[in-house]
Amino acid sequence: MIKILFINDEYLRKNFPIPEKMEVQKLEGFIKMSQLTFLQSLTGWCLYEDIEQKAIDQTLTASEMELYRNMQYLVGMYSYQMVCEFLKSEIANTRNEEQSISGRSIDE
Repeated sequence: MIKILFINDEYLRKNFPIPEKMEVQKLEGFIKMSQLTFLQSLTGWCLYEDIEQKAIDQTLTASEMELYRNMQYLVGMYSYQMVCEFLKSEIANTRNEEQSISGRSIDE
């Protein structure tokens, strides 16, 4: 279970080209999924839990803080990847809907 999010939508928008129209709730869902699946798998549960608790308690050492920043960036990268996949599927769905309505695509 996630106790805190390592990043928020502002971090994601600041460091990655996220469309402004992207809803905060969707971004937070991608962040949670990335943190839960990718980051915990990469670091292992014990290290993840230790860093998470120290971040909550604000007791990270200098080397742990560096690790935490790298973990934040990884969550950002995986979240951005999920955003890109989501946007691709939205575009594909829109094109499929256009074709089914008119029999043609706008791109033709």
